[in-house]
Amino acid sequence: MIDRRKNGGPSNELNKLQNLYKVIQTKNASISMSTLEKSHIVLKRMFSEDSSNNDSVRDKASANTTFEEIDQRYLQEAMEDGLVESSVTKTVVQGEARVGKSSVKSLLVSEPYTDNTSTNLIESPCVAVRCYGHTGKYWERIDEEEMGIKVIAAVQSDAVKKFECHPSDETKESEPVVKKKSIKTTKPISQHTDGKASKPKSQNESVQDSQSSMDVVSSSSAITPDAPVTIEFSNEKNAVVRVREFYQKCKRSKKEGTSLHNRRWLYFIDSGGQIQFQKLLPAFMPYASVLLLVVNLSKDLNDPSSTAMQLSEGEISVGQYSLSVIEVLKQLLSAITSSAQQYRSLIADDSTLSKCIKPPSDKLKVLPVATHRDEYDETRTESVEEKKKQLKQVFKLHNSCEIIGHEGRIFLHEIDGRDALNVDHNRHNPNLDKIVKILDESAYEIKVPLKWYCFGVLLHDVAKESCGILSLSYCQELGQQLKVGLSSEESLSAIKFLSFLNKLLFYPDSPAGDLVFVNLESLINIIRDLVVSICKDHSAVNNDLLPNREPLVSRGELSTEILMEASEQCRKISQSIPKFESKILGLFEYLLIAAPMPNEGCFLMPALLPIKNVSDINPFPDTTPLLLYFKAAVPMGLFCAIIVHLLSHKDSSWNVAEEESNFSNYFTLRCPDLLRSDIVLVEQLDCITVYCEAADDYIPARDAVEEAIDVAMSKHKLSTCEKPKRAFYCPCGKGRHAAVASWLKTQNCYVFHCTSSKKSQNLAEDCSSWLDVYQTRKRQHNDELQNLPDIPETNVAYQVLVDSTTEIKDHFSDDYSDFADKLLEIKVITERERSTITDRNTCQDKYKRMGGVIDYVKKAVQIKESVFILFLNIFHEKGTQSSTEFARKLMQRYKDKTKLSDVSLESLSKRTKQSEHEF
Repeated sequence: MIDRRKNGGPSNELNKLQNLYKVIQTKNASISMSTLEKSHIVLKRMFSEDSSNNDSVRDKASANTTFEEIDQRYLQEAMEDGLVESSVTKTVVQGEARVGKSSVKSLLVSEPYTDNTSTNLIESPCVAVRCYGHTGKYWERIDEEEMGIKVIAAVQSDAVKKFECHPSDETKESEPVVKKKSIKTTKPISQHTDGKASKPKSQNESVQDSQSSMDVVSSSSAITPDAPVTIEFSNEKNAVVRVREFYQKCKRSKKEGTSLHNRRWLYFIDSGGQIQFQKLLPAFMPYASVLLLVVNLSKDLNDPSSTAMQLSEGEISVGQYSLSVIEVLKQLLSAITSSAQQYRSLIADDSTLSKCIKPPSDKLKVLPVATHRDEYDETRTESVEEKKKQLKQVFKLHNSCEIIGHEGRIFLHEIDGRDALNVDHNRHNPNLDKIVKILDESAYEIKVPLKWYCFGVLLHDVAKESCGILSLSYCQELGQQLKVGLSSEESLSAIKFLSFLNKLLFYPDSPAGDLVFVNLESLINIIRDLVVSICKDHSAVNNDLLPNREPLVSRGELSTEILMEASEQCRKISQSIPKFESKILGLFEYLLIAAPMPNEGCFLMPALLPIKNVSDINPFPDTTPLLLYFKAAVPMGLFCAIIVHLLSHKDSSWNVAEEESNFSNYFTLRCPDLLRSDIVLVEQLDCITVYCEAADDYIPARDAVEEAIDVAMSKHKLSTCEKPKRAFYCPCGKGRHAAVASWLKTQNCYVFHCTSSKKSQNLAEDCSSWLDVYQTRKRQHNDELQNLPDIPETNVAYQVLVDSTTEIKDHFSDDYSDFADKLLEIKVITERERSTITDRNTCQDKYKRMGGVIDYVKKAVQIKESVFILFLNIFHEKGTQSSTEFARKLMQRYKDKTKLSDVSLESLSKRTKQSEHEF
């Protein structure tokens, strides 16, 4: 056997090392990082056969240098091929202010509880990872930096496996090749003021530029000091530089941390207990699989909810009136369960999300939690059984949520908030254990490309150096420069998914659609600053306000100047992003939380106004009010969104009638081109009440408000299965409640059923004026169809539609949404009717939806038969052979039935096209 030590021992290897050092010393001005990596491989191989007693030292050194040896392509392959499977539970915690929500969170995520964590302000979602073993913790909170470490560790692990599977690469790199590389200035990314990037380079050009940039020694050498870089935001450096820094971070050293794969994650969301934050809840509603509904054991649910607001400088009281605790809980439950139902449908209908996410069930799980609060009140009496009875009243009308009880009964999970002040991980609370078990069982599986997680880490790394917001085009450029197959389209899908997980905020169709709020605090802090600012003014003893603050406090009016003054966060971001404050107000308008006012640059935010006691009001005693009745409760925040939609209406001149006398649950509105007089809208627990001063305004006011409800529910992702029904105050004499109107087909009339006794009631004749079907249809179609040509009203077209309904549904049901849009465009149906057809939460298949389309056309044809021709034109406009041929077939059927001449039909078609042009 050859003695390898004699022929290739340390002295011989030392000579090789000295020669290598001389080469490096003479070339140090231009040596590249890739050359150093190749040299390191040679050094490792030189001593690979050394069997001295220093094995453990070398093993440790090898482990520490593993990632310096790996070529970047292995990292890229690991990102591109990796798929992360994990379980996620998204939990919303809600309840009145100062009830102990923060203490519950502290106990679940093992977070210290102090006066600073005790707050009823809106907060960024808390992300925590499930703990096992002997730690005594349930979950442990993970910040973005720690999450980034876990993601990079996953990339490194997969990259090592790929590196070890390619031993031939070592042979190619066995000898150091040291050659000078020119430093190439990278072509900058040109961005414009609209946030859109210039046309991207071809794939070959991008790869060449990127590779030359990756091979330089330091990031500072990639761009010369005077290189022209045109950017929109001051925080957006060249994307190539940012990506190179990310890869250097991946290769710098081994990242230690628990595996990213098969972990159980908890997303814990506290949107604030103060009523102003709760009324903004639908606009920022997260998807949740579990709701922790927190109540105070020592407080009766019929008592007024707390108006306290905990600030860093102390506690203040906001407003003189508040809803009862049970009213707050009912409205919150209605909003969150409705939103959860809608989100499940959105997941199912979105091709990207449906591949990544598998929701756990069709219903939101609700856990009633009872707290003693962090500050125990010895003077109050706690009653568990009484709370159970009251909570039963909260839950009984909700079919879209599942109340987690015990042995068929409502169970209160009692938590002592004082335990959070001094957490003992070795002492477990049985009720906490039950909550944790339910949270684990409510997790849903997600399968996400590893490159999406890496993309998210890259975005957060870039954003944390600045204001926390990046332009969409810049984010997409970062994704492309990763060179892992992230096209602009897939980058957009990744951003939408990260937004769904509440890792960032993105509103693609809004005026801020070119912005990605990578740091959630960048937007949340603006909301917090604004609400806190106005609440401080409302709580002031001496309301000596400056003139520029008066409109905000007394009328809820907001301008860019007031926004900048109230929010330090907004001022900071505006230094980096031009006209950012205008974009934010545009986003508020899009989310239906702010409406533009006649004064330029001025907006109204109803949620910022105080609450009024509306338990016994009647502004117009001579007329009958209409109740738009919700079976469970009016979803929290919906009323303010309805007001915003009406004031933002493009076709009608709605405005505020009495500027100084409005509240977040009471508004007086005026619309001169639609109504003869003012109307008053009032939010009550289970209905939105419409008061009209003149009976002639009943129908137009009703239609406008119902349409506003549809739009607001759609925009806030509330399930339209919860749409309200028309009702009136019941005359049965058992307190103030509703009698719901329903159509009795057999007798062709309306009947009214008491919501308390379910018995039929006789109502005043004035109520029928709100429901007159003939007047409604006549008023609508007189406006929409008056220009259609006159033809013999033989109802032949109606009969053709009846005979052809099945055939239309069989061949064109996939296009029901396009047909509805076209019918709305030519004003054959209303916006509300289109929403009824296209709403994805009505549990109808495409055949029933297309049947709904045909039903509306039939009704219109019965009023004006020439609508039939407009319907045929929709088939022609589709442009396919089958649709065109089917239109001809329907026309032939009409022709055969009417026995009209070709000339008559041609004349009919010409006149109909003329009427289309007039529309």
